[in-house]
Amino acid sequence: MAPRVVLITGTSSGLGLELAKLLLAEEAVYKVVGTSRGPLDEGHELSKHPKYTHKEMDVTSCESVEKTFADVGKEEGRLDVLVNNAAFGIFGTTEHTDLKRWHELFETNVFGVVRCTHGALKIMRPARVGQIINISSIAGFQGMPFNDTYVSSKFAMEGFTECQASYLHKYGIKVSLVEPGPILTNFVKTVEENHKLPEPDDAYSALLPEFEKMMAEQFKDENMVQTGQKVAEVVKKAIDDWPNVQFRYQTSDFVKGAAADRWKDPTGYSLIEKYGRSTFSSPDLLPKDQAAK
Repeated sequence: MAPRVVLITGTSSGLGLELAKLLLAEEAVYKVVGTSRGPLDEGHELSKHPKYTHKEMDVTSCESVEKTFADVGKEEGRLDVLVNNAAFGIFGTTEHTDLKRWHELFETNVFGVVRCTHGALKIMRPARVGQIINISSIAGFQGMPFNDTYVSSKFAMEGFTECQASYLHKYGIKVSLVEPGPILTNFVKTVEENHKLPEPDDAYSALLPEFEKMMAEQFKDENMVQTGQKVAEVVKKAIDDWPNVQFRYQTSDFVKGAAADRWKDPTGYSLIEKYGRSTFSSPDLLPKDQAAK
């Protein structure tokens, strides 16, 4: 059988690069089309691989995405798997993040996924076969302090994915979410470069030291933080599971525990209280009658 054609957005570094490498190690099974906004750097480890094709594609541009998927359809004659991986993060409350930054992040994290999915479906639906995997996050089902923008984008993507999964299987297309926790990749560096946390005289500044301490502890905890390679192994499992795929794949026991906590209390109060108390010593988040419960 011909190798399955897998298109991964954001393969120049991070999780996308690690996933491409894992799939290309089985070149009889997979052929990878990777994308990034610009060309690969000279000497990039993927550039010389015979089963790897690189496309310059900007997920925020309808024209760029349409051209890329049209070219893939013509050149490969098929598209078996789309992995929507390209994303970036911003730290900051709503008051710290201007609306322009919200638009920029949603153009990549949400509308980029919509554009690429639309392009993939033009190939997959007529063929009545295909697999779409959207890289979500623990932030796709659980809010966290100072992360309003990124969390909102991942919640939106999860809702979009769940809607599609309910009907696309009728056309032979399986849709899945992969939900990692913190990942030690360039994504973290990008978040740090885009962060906007309280200044010393800010109304939120009293919360900042405790929040920063919590974040530092998380990125030292091996039970919480994973390498890009470990997360890529779970994404590859979702691809290897075809056609008997799950809808959600959590990448660690930590994320599985968080998911269980998310759904066990329909009121939502226990999760908000738990996250508040794990981050701030005196959160005072709940109405007294609810806190007493």
